[in-house]
Amino acid sequence: MMKRVALLIAATTFAIPAQAQEAALDPDHIVTVLKDAGYPAEYFNDDADYRQILSKSGNYQFLVELYECTDSKACKTIEFYSNFPMEEPPTKERIDAYSGPREDARISINRQGTVVLRQELMLSGEAGLTDEQFLNSLKTWETIMTGFAEYLHEQAPEAPAAASAAAAPAGDAADAS
Repeated sequence: MMKRVALLIAATTFAIPAQAQEAALDPDHIVTVLKDAGYPAEYFNDDADYRQILSKSGNYQFLVELYECTDSKACKTIEFYSNFPMEEPPTKERIDAYSGPREDARISINRQGTVVLRQELMLSGEAGLTDEQFLNSLKTWETIMTGFAEYLHEQAPEAPAAASAAAAPAGDAADAS
């Protein structure tokens, strides 16, 4: 009986490190996956613990940001990021009114007044994120980013009173009689 307990403890001890390993991504591999899929990809920032890859989909540039990197290779967090500088940034209420696809993307206005869209990808298991999972997430990101950008560039809805006043110029009602 003692042998069985000892073997069970030993087996559990050896199993814990394998389960405790954290998933990590290699930024160079992400660049290769992007390029192989037909996207432009170049390093925008290559700090040792924070890597940024600049890419583009249609008319919109975005970053693939990798955080918590060890030796610039094994990164534990990955996020898509894009910002939308505008002459007149939308209000928080207009951003909150966006009802398009989000898929856990976060929308905010930064300190400079620029609208920011970001989406963190979940790393699971020892492999972290397969190429197929990354590309599927990228397609979802493109849908979110494009839909949100189109929403931002639509004419902001006018207040009902202002819209009706603009539709009927002053004096028209008197001229009609």
